[in-house]
Amino acid sequence: LVLHSDGEAHGIHAKLEGKELPWWRELRLDLSQPSAIASATFEAAPFAVYDVQSSPNVNRDLAERFGAKSGVWVPLVASEQVIGVLAVVTTNEPRAFRPDEIALLHELASETALAIARSTSGEALERALERERLVARISKKVRSELNLAALLEIAVRETAAGLDVDRCFVRLGEPG
Repeated sequence: LVLHSDGEAHGIHAKLEGKELPWWRELRLDLSQPSAIASATFEAAPFAVYDVQSSPNVNRDLAERFGAKSGVWVPLVASEQVIGVLAVVTTNEPRAFRPDEIALLHELASETALAIARSTSGEALERALERERLVARISKKVRSELNLAALLEIAVRETAAGLDVDRCFVRLGEPG
């Protein structure tokens, strides 16, 4: 499974013969380069290859690392955007994936995309609420202070604490 951001595919999870592949999480694949992941992304449709080794649309390095013979790459679509790709490959011998198998993978990819979208929007909402709470807390303390030096001290201290940073300062500009 890969997810996309900024024109790259980022490895999320991969297994080979039942064992997780830790190196997959370090994967960064440029989507402007030819690959099955890029094809599934830009076509927004499943992409199947019977003979991976002879296909020009498959990333050579990844195919060799997995020992891939055949594969299907299915886009994860959320809000009419491809957010990632689910990849399934055979490693023993080439095989043609049946339409019902591809349809099942497509359904799985759709459910996965929906779960990721829900998770992402929930996390974004939580971050936005936390920012609003921080701003409200700082505003409340700043509004209660009339002395400019004390006000600036409160603003710096509370902002630094809220952002969990070591250094914070307020710079005042020239009037006008």
